[in-house]
Amino acid sequence: MRPLRSLGALLAGTALLAGCAAGGGTAQGTGTDAPAEMVVATGAMPVSGNPDRVATGDYFLNTHGFLVRAKYIPDERSGQLKTSDFEFEGVLAESYDVSPDNLTYTFHLREGLLSPQGNPLDADDVLYSFERKWNGKGSLVAPIFAPALTDPATQITKIDESTVAFTVRRPGEGLHLLSNLSQVAGTILDREVLEQHATPTDPYAADWSAERTNQAFGFGPYTTESFTDAEFVLAANPAYALGAPAVPRVTYRVVADAATRATALTAGEVDAALGLKPADMANLESSDAARAYSFDTSVAILTLHTVVTHAPFDDLRVRKALALAVPYEEISGNVYRDRILLTPGRLDPTAPNYDGEGIEPSRFDPAAAKALLAEAGHPGGVPFTLTVGTTDQAVLDAAVQLQSFAREGGFDITIANATDAQIAAERPQGVWDAFLAVQSATNASPAYQLGIFFSNAPFNTSRWMDAGLDARIDQGLQVSDFAGSQAGREWNTAERYLLENQPSIWIGRTQPSNAFAPWVQGVTNRMDKSLDLTMVKPA
Repeated sequence: MRPLRSLGALLAGTALLAGCAAGGGTAQGTGTDAPAEMVVATGAMPVSGNPDRVATGDYFLNTHGFLVRAKYIPDERSGQLKTSDFEFEGVLAESYDVSPDNLTYTFHLREGLLSPQGNPLDADDVLYSFERKWNGKGSLVAPIFAPALTDPATQITKIDESTVAFTVRRPGEGLHLLSNLSQVAGTILDREVLEQHATPTDPYAADWSAERTNQAFGFGPYTTESFTDAEFVLAANPAYALGAPAVPRVTYRVVADAATRATALTAGEVDAALGLKPADMANLESSDAARAYSFDTSVAILTLHTVVTHAPFDDLRVRKALALAVPYEEISGNVYRDRILLTPGRLDPTAPNYDGEGIEPSRFDPAAAKALLAEAGHPGGVPFTLTVGTTDQAVLDAAVQLQSFAREGGFDITIANATDAQIAAERPQGVWDAFLAVQSATNASPAYQLGIFFSNAPFNTSRWMDAGLDARIDQGLQVSDFAGSQAGREWNTAERYLLENQPSIWIGRTQPSNAFAPWVQGVTNRMDKSLDLTMVKPA
């Protein structure tokens, strides 16, 4: 294991980034050879080991198994890999079939697969996993699978020991189902291990599995070798469904400061640095010591939510005025160093079925903003408080840019910083005026992306509930070919309706914030923003 240099030494080396110094590379000194151990600098540790609490991240992706995964396809801009929105391939399931009416998905499990504890994968593991997701203590899975899957007891059927069928109600829900089956919400668990640790008060062993050292129940590409408050170590699983990963051992170490993580990478002390600042990523793109990539799209969107149950944002004219007072270009250049794609809507414009008819680019027009405020009865302007989390410096910087430029449009913004705990407690209550954050919908389904932050969804920060959006989403879900042009037209209608009502403002798609040693190939741009270690290979 390569020792990480002292924090003081790394801080002293931060100046390397400014000049994009050459050198560094891996411990072998070649800059291209893969080490026996990959070291990853991360900003924080997983808070729980229970995947049904759906904390996204590298840990769950790499220690658990899924029936399917989104296919990886080349990304032209970066030369690396991205996930396809509409194509899936088997992992724990060798293959799957779709019924002629597009309502039943039948999965054929690979035979002979064993968990780390030596238990064979079978259909009962799949049924148990979803029973646990709906009934286990602390599980957050059910609202994520809705509306495609709402009652596993009736919608999931065991055909035989190696075959399971899922049934949806509307043809378009198939994409929603497949996308979730490929993400952390769809993990398949070792029933026998968890049943051994069940108790009368915790029949699905949720508390036991939450302990981060109890991780031998996941059918994943890696198992947990050790776990402390400062690092966790993963060991490759030779029995993984798609074969043993190329890197046999991976250590994730906490380095709290983002600049220090970047310096550790350029110094050759780590092979990957996660969650870097946009300025450091921009510098690393021209560095010989590391690799930073820009992709042709991103699922992470800098979003400004207005809380529509609060005056004055209960008035559509005020919401539209605020959209005109956002300094999009300044946020892009000054904060994100142009590592942000300024797309006005919620749906991915690079998706195969995307229809952008009638969707206009966002624009900064403070005079038009003031005119709308005057029309709404606010000729003297509108004061409001903007809540921002404290963990993402770029978002904090974007809030300052917004505060400064929005004055021209008649908005007097007070910025209120909030901890993660405050956000978790207060966001569902709708007590804020507005909220700025980078948010991702880890599902390719347009129905999910358009609906997850509104109506009855658990993440409805804006408190906007509208039957018109729900009806348009329902119409899109009726289309049999979810990747076809008809579906694209239906989703265009739904997205335009959302933009016309402006409960939120989608500023732009932020580029991934991870950088790598020169030897690392197979970097993936995923819906969940995690690093898929199974794809990592030497250059």
